[in-house]
Amino acid sequence: MAAQKKKAQDEYGAASITILEGLEAVRKRPGMYIGSTGERGLHHLIWEVVDNAVDEAMAGYAATVSVVLLEDGGVEVADDGRGIPVAMHASGIPTVDVVMTQLHAGGKFDSDAYAISGGLHGVGVSVVNALSTRLEVEIKRDGHEWSQVYEKSEPMGLKQGAPTKKTGTTVRFWADPNVFETTEYDFETVARRLQEMAFLNKGLTINLTDQRVTQDEVVDEVVSDVAEAPKSASEKAAESAAPHKVKKRTFHYPGVWLTSSSTSTGPRTPSTAASSTSPVRDPATKWRSRCSGMPAIRSRCIPSPTPSTPTRVGPTKRGSAAR
Repeated sequence: MAAQKKKAQDEYGAASITILEGLEAVRKRPGMYIGSTGERGLHHLIWEVVDNAVDEAMAGYAATVSVVLLEDGGVEVADDGRGIPVAMHASGIPTVDVVMTQLHAGGKFDSDAYAISGGLHGVGVSVVNALSTRLEVEIKRDGHEWSQVYEKSEPMGLKQGAPTKKTGTTVRFWADPNVFETTEYDFETVARRLQEMAFLNKGLTINLTDQRVTQDEVVDEVVSDVAEAPKSASEKAAESAAPHKVKKRTFHYPGVWLTSSSTSTGPRTPSTAASSTSPVRDPATKWRSRCSGMPAIRSRCIPSPTPSTPTRVGPTKRGSAAR
């Protein structure tokens, strides 16, 4: 067996070159596209979808992005942008299928579709589809609601729904547990990333909801020492029918940010001024801030004289110290 394996390795030729078509390459070597199959790669799936939604906001077509960590382990990302095109593409399939099933397909290759965007952030939403057991997309565009489902990356057929005047895109996906080491998303990791994105995009509102919070995780303010009687079937049914408690966070920064020397990691206070430039400081104040904690070297730390009050420094005797 070992001899046969070595012989196969030695016979490296044209027949050894494999061509992977479509999304097969992504499933074969996911680390090449999302960096890893651990937590970092898992969360990268969210970033890919959210980046597309934020680009709609940067282009001026969306104001709100909502991210939901679903109770069953999936993720939902919704925006109120223009919606993924659904018309028939030149390749002969609906454009949404091109976006979701073809590598290197998207609107950012055409400068007319996105005059302003965050750039080509990564590998595209088609990779999210490739690494998910199921992906659902709902689109509001062209006067109707549209829906498409992908099972193991394969489209089940685009469906036209009810008429609507709204626009937007909603994507839900469930990461493949056979690909990833874990499919458990970390709330704080997602929240931190979304906060950064909202901070960098003035006026954009990003909502984060975690539906995975169970009743056992909710700590009541009052704890009773009295043992409760067993609950009846009707009480259990009413409890299960009650809405689940969820965690929610909203990130929105409407102001213009000023450059600050503060080392605080919290959100900075927006300026009420129309300009985003820093206020002019007195030259002496500027020099004092630079020389704080430095040796008292007169030649470096004395502020430069202003033009209105010219001064001259007389020569000092050789060997005398500057004062």
